[in-house]
Amino acid sequence: MREAIAVGVYLRNPIVPAAVSLAWEGANGIFPHVLQRMSILYYLQSLCPVPAPMDGDTPTLIRLLAAPAAPASRPGAILGLLLLTAFVLWIAGLAVRRMQFSYGTEA
Repeated sequence: MREAIAVGVYLRNPIVPAAVSLAWEGANGIFPHVLQRMSILYYLQSLCPVPAPMDGDTPTLIRLLAAPAAPASRPGAILGLLLLTAFVLWIAGLAVRRMQFSYGTEA
């Protein structure tokens, strides 16, 4: 969701980036391990690992696709989330510096 907030600073309608972020995080379980590491959910699950329940009659292909990536270490997960937060705040700070506010007129 933080990505959507950062992109929402630049766009008038933040619905599109929020929907893309929601779709990315929702499909995270079926992505390859490299793409799973590019998700906020990966780092959150590394901090609180609770595996998704899998039925016994689930096909093997689905089990392979839904296999989670190896979790990050606790310090790595915390550092990853902090770096992402710092990046989003930096982008938002750049956007705010470029904004011009006019307090003299009513819009």
